[in-house]
Amino acid sequence: MQRSKVDTLLEERYSVSLYPEISNDILADFKSSFQNKYQFYMSSEKEILQLNYKFYEKNMEKQYISTIPQIIYTNKDEITCDILAKSSPRNLVIGYKTNCCFRINGDASILFTKAITSKHYRVLSVSTSKEKDIAMALLTRNGNVIVVQGIEISNSYQNKEMRAKIYEAIKETMEQLMTNMNKKGDIINAILIGNSNENVTDFSQKPLSFRISPIISSEENFEYYYAGFHFPQSILVMDEQNTLNELKQYIPKTEYLDQREEILHWQENEEYDYYYSLIQKRIAKISFKANTQLQRILLQLDHKEKEIYCNKDWYLILFENGEIEGIYLDYDSRAKEEYETILEKIKKNKNYQRRRD
Repeated sequence: MQRSKVDTLLEERYSVSLYPEISNDILADFKSSFQNKYQFYMSSEKEILQLNYKFYEKNMEKQYISTIPQIIYTNKDEITCDILAKSSPRNLVIGYKTNCCFRINGDASILFTKAITSKHYRVLSVSTSKEKDIAMALLTRNGNVIVVQGIEISNSYQNKEMRAKIYEAIKETMEQLMTNMNKKGDIINAILIGNSNENVTDFSQKPLSFRISPIISSEENFEYYYAGFHFPQSILVMDEQNTLNELKQYIPKTEYLDQREEILHWQENEEYDYYYSLIQKRIAKISFKANTQLQRILLQLDHKEKEIYCNKDWYLILFENGEIEGIYLDYDSRAKEEYETILEKIKKNKNYQRRRD
């Protein structure tokens, strides 16, 4: 084997993004966001991308637990509200797309980082059938209450009719969310909304005489971290039999795991298309982080791939000679479970042998 071939393949760590889940449209929004008024005056595109990549790796990639569950709800107006996965790269650019400061380099950068890293927060995206992420709402939970911090809407949809539809879609989604949680015994007595701007005040009820604050530690200063929650709050959703006296603030114990992505599967008789390319990018990322890159590359140079299974944090490759190469990253226990299930499935095929040491 020529060493130059190995060297060429090893260059994938530099030429292939280690974050295949960050799509090209999100990369474009990274750059546009930094050209907006909130910027660090960076001179190079590379610096902008590296800042976002580092933030994603440090604060988002391993996140998958929250005290607020995910939900996707589409109403009669074909407006879809989607509570994003904690690790979704859309969290990074939705503030830019909705013309607000909820982003790495915005005025709310401190709150942004806290919301991304805390299990008591979620970002809700609003989309139409034609365009994603036209509006957003930041959610936080304290005890048996969820607070919608406010509603931010893209300038392209800033007419009163559309703002009313977005407000109603978010309200309907919160009603469904509360119903889902209560059915599971995780009781939510009310969902409040902050009167942050006219996207809320034009449609909300009379403000309450008190506010529900985010969960904070003893070391944190409310005004420094959570200034976005100082607006008066109104009831968005509350059952008629409940009263405001039943709203309790405490650290909730019930936790929800983000939905796993679909397992990708490729076989040797299928095309080498975008689907195969995505699989290879995921494999490159996983083996790089697990430090098994050279072992995998040597096998791929020596043997033809017969079958591949992978998710965003594990992969298994069955080669034509029967050898198996694979690894999983250990930050989500479900990765190991999926990996071992598929490994047993492969082993039931008689045309395999143990992976070489």
